[in-house]
Amino acid sequence: MVRSELMCTSITSTGNGTGSTTEAMTADFRVLDYVTTPGSPVSTLASFAIQDSVPGLQAR
Repeated sequence: MVRSELMCTSITSTGNGTGSTTEAMTADFRVLDYVTTPGSPVSTLASFAIQDSVPGLQAR
């Protein structure tokens, strides 16, 4: 079995989840220009795919 683990500094969510999936998965690394300014622009710095039986993250 091959697995990838994603770590991050913080996550905000409004729902419960199991924290795992067997479905193909993509992950976007999202960033803010200013964390102390309400309404600060959000952008995607990088995107990765997690593919079944392929070790590691694949850049998209």
